[in-house]
Amino acid sequence: MNLLKHKAIVCLSAFGLLLMAGCDSSDESGSDKVIDLAPTLANIGPNVIVATYADLANEAAGLLTSVEALAAGTTDPNLRTARSAWVATRAPWEASEGFLFGPVDQYGLDPSLDTWPVDEVIIQSILDGSDDITEDYVANQDVDSGLKGFHVIEFLMYGKDGDKSAASFSQRELEYLVAAARVLDADASLLHSSWSPSGENFLVNVTDAGGSNSQFVSRKDAVLTLSDALIGIADEVGAGKMQGPLDEGVVQVESRFSGNSKNDFQNNIRSIRNIYLGDYGSNTGTGLTDIANQLDSALDAKVQNEITVAIDAIGAIPGAFREAIATDRASVETAIDAVLNLKTTLEQLNARFESDL
Repeated sequence: MNLLKHKAIVCLSAFGLLLMAGCDSSDESGSDKVIDLAPTLANIGPNVIVATYADLANEAAGLLTSVEALAAGTTDPNLRTARSAWVATRAPWEASEGFLFGPVDQYGLDPSLDTWPVDEVIIQSILDGSDDITEDYVANQDVDSGLKGFHVIEFLMYGKDGDKSAASFSQRELEYLVAAARVLDADASLLHSSWSPSGENFLVNVTDAGGSNSQFVSRKDAVLTLSDALIGIADEVGAGKMQGPLDEGVVQVESRFSGNSKNDFQNNIRSIRNIYLGDYGSNTGTGLTDIANQLDSALDAKVQNEITVAIDAIGAIPGAFREAIATDRASVETAIDAVLNLKTTLEQLNARFESDL
């Protein structure tokens, strides 16, 4: 990820502070209709957020297993398996970026997992050095240089040009790869357990928003935190992950070694869709759409349409994103516009939530 990643910030509005804890509200248009926010929070918390983090933890464990197998038998089939596991682990992580608040921020897990770009010079100096490359050694590396997390693993597995062969791995590269996979596995496990009811149970802050067990002063406060997070990731994808490389060059293209950039961007927008619709995988339920539809059905329909348009526009960029920024800038700009249009509409919806809930 870009180091300027936008974080969702929990904002307690003056109006929100006047609400009774846990109380829903009616809109300011004079309607006496009360919108019940509880079902949306009760569904999104366990069935979208915790379920996504469960998938991340499971896939990270599989990635570690495949990397350890690669180190034990450095063959091209094992390398392909490890690369597939990296892509599979990347998907739920990117699909979690629509709710970057709570433990992911509190424990510094976002930069630990996903700092981009990596500092290739420092990585090479580690490989050329004599320090023991252990899990603890990698865990204690500077997050600002991308020396741990998804992208150092990507760099080591794919190589700078994306064409690394199994036969070309050095022993220290394999040691670094295994250590980094262990750190990522530990981070993913911590993130899941911190939300899980069987762990630290941050989930209760969402499901009991406005209650005595929650950091959120009201259900509205929790809904606004979710809504703000969706705006944040839309801005990051459009103005950061996609516009940045157009302005600054290929070095800013996230996941360029693997060619997984467009999947990353689409999964970021899918994270918006998952929170908005309240669906993830086979889990279905109420989402922000169920609140939005009661406030403004046309605006709700517009959000849903623009989510689809943005995902499709990213997918329509031909070839690898790292090449398209030079060979087909028009398609990249079209996708950026689609994502930023979605951001603008989400901001309009957030304003309705602010004023009418």
